[in-house]
Amino acid sequence: MREDGGGFRYPHIDESSCIGCRKCIKVCPVFNGEARGCSSTGADHEPAAYGGWNLDDEVRLASSSGGVFSALAMSVLEKGGAVYGASMGEDLRVRHVRVDDAGQLFRLRGSKYRQSDIGTVYQSVRQDLKAGIPVLFSGVPCQIGGLLSFLGGRHELLLTVDIVCHGVPSDHLFEAYVKWQEANYGSRVRKVDFRNKNTGWKNYSLLLEFEEGKRYVAPFTRDPFMGGFLMDICLRPGCYACMFHKTPRQADITLGDFWGVQWVAPELDRDDGVSLVLEHSEKGREALRAAGGRLYLERVDFQKAIAQNPSYSHSANMPADYRKWAEGLERGPERRWMNRISRRWNPSFLMRLLRKVWRKWKAFIRTWKAKS
Repeated sequence: MREDGGGFRYPHIDESSCIGCRKCIKVCPVFNGEARGCSSTGADHEPAAYGGWNLDDEVRLASSSGGVFSALAMSVLEKGGAVYGASMGEDLRVRHVRVDDAGQLFRLRGSKYRQSDIGTVYQSVRQDLKAGIPVLFSGVPCQIGGLLSFLGGRHELLLTVDIVCHGVPSDHLFEAYVKWQEANYGSRVRKVDFRNKNTGWKNYSLLLEFEEGKRYVAPFTRDPFMGGFLMDICLRPGCYACMFHKTPRQADITLGDFWGVQWVAPELDRDDGVSLVLEHSEKGREALRAAGGRLYLERVDFQKAIAQNPSYSHSANMPADYRKWAEGLERGPERRWMNRISRRWNPSFLMRLLRKVWRKWKAFIRTWKAKS
């Protein structure tokens, strides 16, 4: 993998070692996912949609939304299986790792808004499956596509879980943000929690812990990194035209935050986390049934639910000034760019009020159209 000027990593072919077999092209899901039969679960109908949460309060509070992933993972671990997912290390890099111990499952909980390094995890999944070990693999939709294409298709022992993906933000933005905060606090960042619920699930905060014991906590509506991410000024270029947003999905189950639950299913509305769960296959149905003792799930209308969660089926729009932001982050300095993002993300009180009214109006229109 080689990093480009925008802070994104891409596969790089070592021409000195290449023998021209084109196997790397043949296994790529972007080029050959359809031909390899890995494009979807094969379902020709709308997925069953649920709203719900993990019945364990501690697990739910430690999760970004309702903690459904942890329940699915526990079911696989209890069968002697392995779970793969994204974990943030002490160096603040995000990598996919293998977990076969329930005591280590905490490493895979929570959102990590950085590009995850797959490394040799696909090979590890294949070895587990060949050894007869049940596997749950979780990731963003394109990573599910990559795994299925690498394996050459689906496997009886493999359960795949993707997420409602907004896109992958630039590592340059995150690294600039960390340097800016370290300069502000005079200490090194040792831990990041992108979705801290101390201020609630709907108004979650970004939490930083520093080596000297200092802490930074800010609601996502006031934090410049979250602003850059949610304003779409720094996403991976391919995320603006993602081919993996479509339905039917490649994964057996899709998980996400149930934004708009207060309009779609007000009886499920709670501020400690509600998951949107989409069941795409018979294997997904069986997995949810197996985890049922740990979950509360209620069936909801699919169209109404995704109307409030457009990232399920639509890519983010590339801003007109995308190149300016990308080039600026590459050049630095960090403080200037964090301050510029802050001003754009945190406008005057009047503008914030107008934006809030506009968001609620758009949400109402989407719900009304879904009902119609």
